[in-house]
Amino acid sequence: MDLSVWLALMALFFAGGLTPGPAVMMVMSASLRYGAPTALVPAAGVSAANLVWISLAATGIAIGVVAALGASHSLRAMLFDVGPGDPAVFLIASLLFLIV
Repeated sequence: MDLSVWLALMALFFAGGLTPGPAVMMVMSASLRYGAPTALVPAAGVSAANLVWISLAATGIAIGVVAALGASHSLRAMLFDVGPGDPAVFLIASLLFLIV
């Protein structure tokens, strides 16, 4: 990638990180309109929602990593050392038969 494109992309990401989103604007408007103690309710809601979606994203990444490791183990076993008693090979083969 060219250096000028890389610098432009970094500037765009930096500007996007500094720009507040709709959740921040909601908390700020509640704080200005109703005061700081009342603005804690939407702030807690935004924090709880962030916790939920970050947890779901981390769970999805973990599931993807486990699936990729299982698939690579099964592919390696099928290609190089297929043994008659390997349970992972039997599991993958039975899943393939069920899918097809």
